[in-house]
Amino acid sequence: LLMVKGPASANYFDAARRGAVEYIWYDSKVLGISRRLAVYLPDGYFDKANAKTKYPVLYLLHGDGEDEESWVSKGRASRILDNLIAQGKASRMIVVMLNCNPGQQAAADLGLPEFDDAKKFASPVHAMSRSLCEEIVPFVESRFRA
Repeated sequence: LLMVKGPASANYFDAARRGAVEYIWYDSKVLGISRRLAVYLPDGYFDKANAKTKYPVLYLLHGDGEDEESWVSKGRASRILDNLIAQGKASRMIVVMLNCNPGQQAAADLGLPEFDDAKKFASPVHAMSRSLCEEIVPFVESRFRA
């Protein structure tokens, strides 16, 4: 990845204060497999002074052919958010990046076995929508201060 410094890419580089990205596994009963989420937590999330602070959550979905890692590695989401928060252009928030490929446990580059979602699900989009609403949102709300 070649990064050229300039006004259009100003938010793509490390900010002075940085949040953290955690990779969390959850069991999906809807999809029948364990799955991984990438979760961005803003700078200050772990500070004692913010121990009771609740944060809004953005569920960030990827495009076709991507996965939960794409927003972190290619999209530079955490760096962009760190910069926008530092500039006062975005609120501190939790960002959940999920894998919308129902047959994948996690990003393909981890080399985990994939499941043939075409045969397992009548509608992969419906299966992921159910998983998001019934499993991921409650999981995130129970694990983080959302």
